[in-house]
Amino acid sequence: MLLKQSQIPHSNTHIEVVECLPERRHLNAETFAVLQTNEFFSEMEAARIQGTYDEVMRKLSKIPLIVFDNFLLLPTTQIEQTNLLILLRSRDEEQKSTILCSQVSVDRCIHEKTA
Repeated sequence: MLLKQSQIPHSNTHIEVVECLPERRHLNAETFAVLQTNEFFSEMEAARIQGTYDEVMRKLSKIPLIVFDNFLLLPTTQIEQTNLLILLRSRDEEQKSTILCSQVSVDRCIHEKTA
């Protein structure tokens, strides 16, 4: 579940991101979250169905640092795009940090843009 992450993931990508942060010794479950983008989309859909969408968005907006991993590796729906933009805008207004990480090759991006 999105809001119960209590550990910094162990993959090399996350460790590299965390190592770049000057105040990494202060990172914990209240100050830092890594979200798999596809899981975020699923959780937001579930929150909408359960009537907890606003509460989940409010909590995510308050976390000082969120890292979205596997960012947009899969195509997204209009609703998923809207959920993501709402969260990013809210985080911007709250002056919270967001890092977007992806393993998409530059060649793939260029090919998809020109195809």
